[in-house]
Amino acid sequence: MEALLQDLKYATRQLLRSPGFALVATLTLAVGIGANTALFSLATAILARPLPEIAAPEGLVWITPVDSRRGHPLMLSYPDFLDYRDSTQAFGEASAIAHVDFAISTGGEPARVRGMLVSGDYFRMLGVRLALGRGFLPDEDVIGAANSAVVISYRLWQERFGGDPKVIGRRMAIDGQPFTIVGVAPQRFNGTEHSEPRDVWVPISLAETRLPGFVNFLKSRDTWWLTAVGRLAPGVSIERANAALSTVAARIAKADSA
Repeated sequence: MEALLQDLKYATRQLLRSPGFALVATLTLAVGIGANTALFSLATAILARPLPEIAAPEGLVWITPVDSRRGHPLMLSYPDFLDYRDSTQAFGEASAIAHVDFAISTGGEPARVRGMLVSGDYFRMLGVRLALGRGFLPDEDVIGAANSAVVISYRLWQERFGGDPKVIGRRMAIDGQPFTIVGVAPQRFNGTEHSEPRDVWVPISLAETRLPGFVNFLKSRDTWWLTAVGRLAPGVSIERANAALSTVAARIAKADSA
C-alpha cells in the first residue's frame, strides 16, 4: 500500500509537469474536493517529444480532475471514470490507469517491477501493435471475471524469458497469484509516460479479486487513485468534449452532495 501511495504522489507530480507527458492535449475537469459545484476548463500541453509506438497521439487526451480551490490535479475514482467514459459520446475509447509496483516470479529469482493496472481497451485505444500475442479482451475487463491475463514488456520478455517466442500462454506469478502471459509489448513501448518504464500490464478489473490491498477500490467513489487517458471520438473537438464532461461532472457533484 505504501508503494501505491508513493506512485499516486509521483503521478500527481507528473501531471504538474505536463511537458513530461507526450499526449498533445489535457482535459482538466475542475471538481472541488468534496464534490463541490463542477466547473470545466481546458489546458493544452506543449509536449517535448512523442511517445514511441502510439498511433495518432493527436487524438489522445488526459482526463484529469482538478481541485477547483487550489488548481492542483487530482486522481479519479473508478466509478467517476466509468461515468465520464460511458455517459457521453466524447470518447471512442478511454482507459483508467493506476501505477503499481508488482512482485513477480517467473521460475527464477523473484523481482519487483513497475507495472500498471489498465482498462481492457488500453492497448487498442493507444493503437499499440504488440510484438507478440494480443492485448486484453472485453471479457477480461469485467469485475469478477475468471481470468488472469497479463501483458509484459519487451524488456521483461528478453530478461526473464530469454526472448522465447513461445512465451504466450506461459504462467508467471504476480503478487503471489498465477497469471497467464497473453501479449508482449513492442520494444520501445514503456507506457503513456516518458519516465518510469513499465514492465507489466494487468486488467484493472482484477484489482479487487486477484491483487492484495485493493478492497473496494473499484466500488468507492471516494477513493481517488486513478489517472485516465481517452481518445476523442471522430469529429469531437476538445471543446465539445469539455462541455459533455462538464454535464457529467455536475451530475456527479449533485449526487454526492445529496
